Amino acid sequence: MSDLVAVDTAEIVNRIKSESTPDRHWIFDCDGTLITGDIASHTAWWLIRSGLAHPEHLPGEWKMFKDAVFDYDTFHLLRKIIIEKRGLNGVYEWEVLLHSGLPQMTIKKLVGEVVDEGIQQKSLVFTHPLSDLCQEMKEQVWIVSGSPHDCVSTLVSRLGIPEHRVMGTLLDEVDGIYSPRISAPGIVWEKLKQTVLEGQGIHNPWFVAGDSIGDWYMFDMASDWCWCVVWDEHRHRGEEFREIVQDRLLNSSGLTLPKAPGTYLHRIQNKNWVFEVKRP
Repeated sequence: MSDLVAVDTAEIVNRIKSESTPDRHWIFDCDGTLITGDIASHTAWWLIRSGLAHPEHLPGEWKMFKDAVFDYDTFHLLRKIIIEKRGLNGVYEWEVLLHSGLPQMTIKKLVGEVVDEGIQQKSLVFTHPLSDLCQEMKEQVWIVSGSPHDCVSTLVSRLGIPEHRVMGTLLDEVDGIYSPRISAPGIVWEKLKQTVLEGQGIHNPWFVAGDSIGDWYMFDMASDWCWCVVWDEHRHRGEEFREIVQDRLLNSSGLTLPKAPGTYLHRIQNKNWVFEVKRP
């Protein structure tokens, strides 16, 4: 086995742009792809600490935390309890359900404050070069994410992406208030990412960028370019994503994805795969 050789990131970005045409679709995941943090978790933390989250959605263990300084690290201890009780998909549902009982405009205003504080404190940082590329190609970009729709649309509006080209997880509404029911098709994750894209008539996007196994169905759809952001142990399930990349794409060619941060390129399965190994 031999290591892939790092390439110049700017050259790859320029090549992708030069090969594209105005009718091509560019698809981006959100968390871990366009930002370093997690907008759904940040919003859930704010909803709880501000007292806006309905008590029925807080676990019994909440009493252990409510009198403490409820910082983001403490929130993650609570989130860990949710994962132990409900599993990985369950915690994504929980973060969305915390929005219930509130009007959309309240959530959007809150998310704007979350983004401002996160950027200021560097807990939410737009990634480079992908966020720059997303902004530059905004007329052709769609965002597909399992995070709550309002969170994602508010965040990527900073990159010039209109809300109608954002597909995130939605809650049902009753009289303008979010109810505790996730709208069809459900948490926009894995196969459902493909489903919602196909619902928009997008079957073979030119470019797909993502950072997890939840994006793999979108990678399969891509016609020409796949951009994999590999965080390893620095992001939830990052090591699992590396293993999948290695097993599905590189082992058959006798290649290894290095641990060293950098950008790597290999043509596999009749399309170009970019592997961006990142560190916080």
